[in-house]
Amino acid sequence: MLGVQHSKFGFTKGGIIAVIWFSLSRTLNRGQLSLDRFRFWQSASQLLA
Repeated sequence: MLGVQHSKFGFTKGGIIAVIWFSLSRTLNRGQLSLDRFRFWQSASQLLA
């Protein structure tokens, strides 16, 4: 039971990182790194740390 919960959490964490990384790289490719996106990245990385 505990192993299932742990793997599900690990998958969710990885998915969140992937989504954030994808959106961040898209913004960087356009050359428009918005401050809101940067703040979101900081808060999200603090939550996952």
